[in-house]
Parts: sequence; structure tokens; C-alpha cells
Amino acid sequence: MNMFIRPLLITGVLIGLFSWPLANLWGQSCNAGFSWTVSGCNTVVFTPDSVSSSLVYQWNFGDGAVSSSQAPTHTYLVENSGNYSYNVRLIVTGASCIDTVVRNVQISVGALPDASITSDGLDPAFVNCGPTSQNPDYVLTVI
Repeated sequence: MNMFIRPLLITGVLIGLFSWPLANLWGQSCNAGFSWTVSGCNTVVFTPDSVSSSLVYQWNFGDGAVSSSQAPTHTYLVENSGNYSYNVRLIVTGASCIDTVVRNVQISVGALPDASITSDGLDPAFVNCGPTSQNPDYVLTVI
């Protein structure tokens, strides 16, 4: 009877060992959670919860743009003021793990400025943006 108990114990240990998550064997953890802060002008800084040089990051910002940076900064291009909502997805992959999270990121855009170009003091005067030989090149500097 003692012979039957030992194989069962060994089998139980082996089953327990192999049912343990592989990530625990290497000590690597993939957590695709992330946080974000809006830093102005529709720009968002994303920070992953898991930070490691051995992990691969795949970001999809919900507007067609993507990044493989660990902690990317992304600017959302919008044409009108208002509230905007984007489903941002992060996939974190390691040697023994993978995790995916989708979070809803909301930004609020205030009234957009009206811009106009004048030719005060320019010689020759700025007439139009058409490709003619009579229009020289100008540099617009926004301060």
C-alpha cells in the first residue's frame, strides 16, 4: 500500500509544479494597466504600470495612431472644441507573459484660436499662398 501513496504524492507535486503560471518561474510580470495625464494642447502622456526593458509595448491611441514606446506622448488632432473620447489599448508582452487593457481616455478641447496672416511691413507684401514666381518665401514664427 505504501507503494501506491508515493506515486500519487509525486504526481501531485508534478501537477502542482506545472500548473503554476510560467511567469512565476522567471519572475516576470505583464500588467498592461496604465495611467495618463493631459499636458495641454490635446497632448496626453501615457505611463504603463509595468516598466521593464524586457517588455514590449504596443499602444493604439484610438485615433489611428500607434506607438511601441514604453511611455509615449501623443497629441490628438481635433478640428473643433468639445469633449472627445478615445479607446486606448495597450498590449504588454514579455518572454513568458502577455496582457491587454483597453481604457477610455477623455480630453476636453477649449475654443480654438482664430489665426490670420498679415503683411504689415513686408516688402513685397504677402498676397496669397499660390505657387507663383512673384510670391517670395516667408517664415512664420509663433511666439
